[in-house]
Amino acid sequence: LRAVKHAAGRKSLGPVPKLQFTDTGAGMDAEAAERAFDPFFSRKGVSRGLGLSGALGIARRFPMGLTFESLPGVGTSFCLCFEPAELPTAKETRALIDGKDNHWTVLLVDDQPEVLATVATLIRSLGYVVVEASSGEDAIQAVKASRRIDAALVDVVMPGIDGWETLKQI
Repeated sequence: LRAVKHAAGRKSLGPVPKLQFTDTGAGMDAEAAERAFDPFFSRKGVSRGLGLSGALGIARRFPMGLTFESLPGVGTSFCLCFEPAELPTAKETRALIDGKDNHWTVLLVDDQPEVLATVATLIRSLGYVVVEASSGEDAIQAVKASRRIDAALVDVVMPGIDGWETLKQI
């Protein structure tokens, strides 16, 4: 079973950077997969079911797509497919690899300490340098103090300056 929901009605995203999340849970049958992005749809009880609808709404605001595959009894895999505004040239990529400073720096912003710590550990394990910020205000200060930020992962819902405003300011 494979279900695909692309932002802005795109049929194909082509080769793009992707962020994939996979679980080994119960998976979804065809009926659940068909309704997975419907607001308030859930098989887990009352007051649930906005997660995937919200995720698709966010994907539609940016040049990205959201796909998933699920098999009952096997699990589910979700993939955010990003369309980069501009990829580095082969020469720029080679310079990053060959140069003294070949580690990308990722700004990670989340107001939940356990999420911040877990995701930072994961990103560091992939060889990236991580600058952590626990609020939009901290993120803005970190960018001002940092010599370079190559990418940012920013929580959207935070107290104070939210993720959207944080991105605008940085």
